[in-house]
Amino acid sequence: MFQKHKTLLFLYLLLVFLLRCLYGTTIFSGEDAFQVYLIGLKWYTTGVFPYWGPDVVYTVSQIPGSLQGILVGGPFFVIPIPEAPFLLLNLLSLIAICYLGWYFKKRIPNTPDWLLLTWLFFAPWTLGYSAHIENPSYLLFASVLFFIAIWETFPMYSERLIPTKWSFFSLGFALFWVMQLHLSWVLMVPFIAGAFVFEYTREKSIKTEFLYFVIGALVSASTLIPFWMEFGMGEYGGTEQNIRLNLENILKLPNIAARVISYSCGETVHFIGSNHEERLAFLKTHLWAAAFVVVFTLLGLLQFVWQTISLFQKRSLPEWPKVKMLFIAGIALVYLAYLFSDQPPKPHAMYLMLPLSLWYSLYCFQHWFRSRIFNIIAIVFVVSGIIFQVALACKNSVKYGLKLKREQVIRAMERKDYTYLGLRRMSLFDESKCIDVWNNSDPTHFTTGFEYPGLRYKPQNITPNEHHNGKFACRMDTIMPFGSNFKTNMALPEPIKIEYKGFIKGDYAGELFIIFEVKSLPNHKVAFWGKVPVTTQQFNAQEWSTIETNMEIPALGSEERELNVYFWLSSTASGELFVDDISLTILP
Repeated sequence: MFQKHKTLLFLYLLLVFLLRCLYGTTIFSGEDAFQVYLIGLKWYTTGVFPYWGPDVVYTVSQIPGSLQGILVGGPFFVIPIPEAPFLLLNLLSLIAICYLGWYFKKRIPNTPDWLLLTWLFFAPWTLGYSAHIENPSYLLFASVLFFIAIWETFPMYSERLIPTKWSFFSLGFALFWVMQLHLSWVLMVPFIAGAFVFEYTREKSIKTEFLYFVIGALVSASTLIPFWMEFGMGEYGGTEQNIRLNLENILKLPNIAARVISYSCGETVHFIGSNHEERLAFLKTHLWAAAFVVVFTLLGLLQFVWQTISLFQKRSLPEWPKVKMLFIAGIALVYLAYLFSDQPPKPHAMYLMLPLSLWYSLYCFQHWFRSRIFNIIAIVFVVSGIIFQVALACKNSVKYGLKLKREQVIRAMERKDYTYLGLRRMSLFDESKCIDVWNNSDPTHFTTGFEYPGLRYKPQNITPNEHHNGKFACRMDTIMPFGSNFKTNMALPEPIKIEYKGFIKGDYAGELFIIFEVKSLPNHKVAFWGKVPVTTQQFNAQEWSTIETNMEIPALGSEERELNVYFWLSSTASGELFVDDISLTILP
C-alpha cells in the first residue's frame, strides 16, 4: 500500500518521527541520560571541545573520543533549543529503523507491511532506548548498519542485496562509532573477523574489502583524531580497568539469553517499575490503559516463550539453521564478554544485539504471517503496545521529563554555563589535571583569585561570568552548594586561629556558612568540624561586598592532618552567589 502512496508514507514517517521525539523528551532526568546530555551542553556553553565520551561509573573512567559530545552538542549550534539533541537522535534512529525494515521486507517478504511499519518503531526496546538521550540510544544507528553487513557477508543468503564493498565499509564505520559510545564494541570484533574469513574463503582475496573497511573506519574514527592529537593513542581514560575475570557471571547464561531474546518481545516489566509494588501502582494510576498493558504483557510473554522454544526446533525454511546458529553465536559472545566484566549482566548493556534479536524473531513467526487469526492477534498486540507506550510516556513525563528541567537548560544556554543544569561527573583523569590555584607567600598565608589557566581543567564551580578581579570567580547555588575549597596538610600541636577574608556578590536568600574541617590521616575521619554563618540576608546583586570571619581550632596533636575550609549553602537556599579574591591566614 505504502509503495503506491509515497506521500502517505512520507507523512506517516514524519508523524512517527515527531511522536518518537516527543516520547524521548519524557525521559530526561535519569542520571546516565542526564550526564550524556551534559557532555554536549558543556561543549556548547563553554566552547571546551568534548575530547571524552560517556562515563564508566564503576571505574570512574571515561570513553575516549568526541563522537558523543558532537552528537549531543552539535545540534545546539544549529537549533539552540533544549530539544535539539532529541531531534538528531531520532532522525538517526528513524533512518536506521527504515533501513532495517526495508532489509527485513526483502529477506522475509511475507512479513506484513503494517507490522514492519508499526512494531519496529514502537516496540518497547526500539522506542525505550533509541528515542531519549543516553549513550546506548545512539547504538541503534550503527548496530543496524553492522548486522545488515554481517548478514550480507556471512553465508546466510545465496544472493546479496548490498555490494560487498559497502558492507565492509559499514563494518568499519560501525566499529569506531560504537567504540566511542559504549564498551560493547568488543562484541563486534569476532563478527568482523568472521566476515573477512568468509569473504576470503569465497573470493580468495580481501584487498578491496579491507580497503573499504578502513575507509569506513576512518570516517567514524575521525572524531577520535582530536583526542589522539591531544592525549596520544596510548591513553584509554581508564577504560582498560573494566576488563577483569569475573567467574560470578559463569552461571548467568540463561539470564543473558533471556535478555537478548526479550529485545524483540513485548516487554513491560523492565519499563514500568523496579519492583512489584511500583508495577501495580503504574496500573492503578493508569486504569484507562491497564487492560491493554495486561494484554500486551501476556502476549509478549507468549512471544518470548515461542522464540525460546524455536531455538530447539527444526524448520523447513532453508535459512533457518543459519539464522538460529548465528543468533546462538551472538548470545554466546555476550556471555563470554561478561566473563571478563566485573559487572553483572544489565539490560541496556547488550543493546547492540537488538537488530539480531528482531531478525531472529521475524523468522520465528514467518510461517504464521499468512494466518488471518495470527494477524488479528498481532494487531491487538501492536495496538495494546502503543497504548502501553502512551501510558508509560505519561508516567515518565511527570517524573523524568525534559519539561521539568527545561528552564534550567535555557538559563544554562543563555548564561553559557552548563552547571545551571547540573554537574558533570569527573573521571580520575580529569581530576588529576586540576591544578591548585591557592598561592602562599609564607606557610601561614594563602590567597586565591581562582585564576585557572583555562576552561578545560578547572573545578565546575569556577565561572567566567562574574569576577572581582581577573577572569574567574567561584559560583555557588543549590546545584553547587559547596565552594572555594582550601585544603592543606598540617600538624596541630597547639591551638590556631584562622582568619578568612574575601569578596562576595549575588542575588541570594538563605543561610551561608564557612566550614572549618580537620580530618585525621589516612582514614579521613573528622577530628574537628565548625561552621561560621556569613549572613542570613540577601547580598547585593550589583556590587561586591567584603566578608571577614575567623575560627579557633583546638590543639589536636602532632600527627599530620588535613585542613579544609570551604563555603556551604543551606538546603533552603535560593538564588546564586559569587566569591572572589579570598585570603586565609593561620595564626597561633
